[in-house]
Amino acid sequence: MERENRIDCDFQRVTDGRELMDYLLMKGRFTDPEEAPRPFFALLDLNMPHISGHDVLRRIKSIPELSPIPIIVYSSSRDKEDITQSYALGASSHIGKPPG
Repeated sequence: MERENRIDCDFQRVTDGRELMDYLLMKGRFTDPEEAPRPFFALLDLNMPHISGHDVLRRIKSIPELSPIPIIVYSSSRDKEDITQSYALGASSHIGKPPG
């Protein structure tokens, strides 16, 4: 039996920590709220160019209008310290990427 799942939402993708912060703060090319709506949650990689995932998480949680956004760390890191630090900085969850 085949099942079809549909998720009725838009996904936005950014390529690095700076772009993510611009998106969330509606700066640069993300000033139009129709083009860059506030996310219901964010998937965050720890290993991003320009600004690390932990630094991005720290920044998001320090800004009152952004801090309520649930942040799910999605990372290849299985390091216990990375996971502990993610939660300490306010991550809602930490999910390991599959190997490969």
